[in-house]
Amino acid sequence: MSDSDGKPLWLRILLRLQPPSVRRDYGEEWLETAGRRDRDAAARGWWAWWAHRSREAGGALRAALSGRRNSRQWEAGMMEGWKQDLRYATRALMRGPGFTLVSVLVLGVGIGATTTIFSGVHAVLVAPLPFEEPERLVALWERNPDFGWEQEDAAPANVLDWRARVDAFADVAAYQGNSLGAVTWVSDGEPRRLAVAQVTGNFFDVLGLRPHLGRWPGFEDTWAGGEPWVVLSHRLWQESFGADPDVVGRTLEVEGWTARVRAVAPPGVRFPADETELWAPYGWSRDAVDEAWFRRAHFVQPIARLVDGVT
Repeated sequence: MSDSDGKPLWLRILLRLQPPSVRRDYGEEWLETAGRRDRDAAARGWWAWWAHRSREAGGALRAALSGRRNSRQWEAGMMEGWKQDLRYATRALMRGPGFTLVSVLVLGVGIGATTTIFSGVHAVLVAPLPFEEPERLVALWERNPDFGWEQEDAAPANVLDWRARVDAFADVAAYQGNSLGAVTWVSDGEPRRLAVAQVTGNFFDVLGLRPHLGRWPGFEDTWAGGEPWVVLSHRLWQESFGADPDVVGRTLEVEGWTARVRAVAPPGVRFPADETELWAPYGWSRDAVDEAWFRRAHFVQPIARLVDGVT
């Protein structure tokens, strides 16, 4: 009986008895040689054929047993070597406790620094952004050579113009990330300091996020006059609201102002800063659009989503 490539099945079975290194390095060569000997023996008669197969089976079995025995001996030798090295290192370290302490501290600092650096590099350069089609997101800046500005925050009025007039942008949002506000919120009698990011209402839609609970506000919710709202981070929702699925619509009172919970952000979203726990609207007055400060005050950071096909 032979398999699909013409090699006798019994030789395939014997090959499985060979040590792994033999199968890996010489498997096909062994099959060719053993197969040729099998055909030569069969041509000389059934007795020669039977003797040949008995020798091959016995040799394969001895090789398998020898390989396993050598493997166990090698493992035992390696283990004994490690034990000796460990005992020697322990005795050497015990003879110099000061050197040992310094070594442990240096190793601890080195491992901690390496872990921190790797975590930062992984988060910034390796891990994918938690946004939909992040390659279509662009940061926008203002520049003014007369003042030496190259990458400056934008004025709100300019953001509105980019949003309305630039065809390459599907939408433009803004956030204030350089100086996150901080508020004190009293929950269950325990005050807690929360970092708040002010954003335009379309901020989450431009990023391409889907809410964990609730619905995102829209751009019209940026302006003053509507019902104040906040979006909770996923961590704040879990830690301070007990992951209550009915948190949307609840009223949050923070340092004299009241807002209704509009949505809960998905896990892992902390933009624009890792400390961000709440997102709240700018609350611009519509009358401010025509005022000089709205064009001349540069304090927001715009982010845009490109139209499909625009590089």
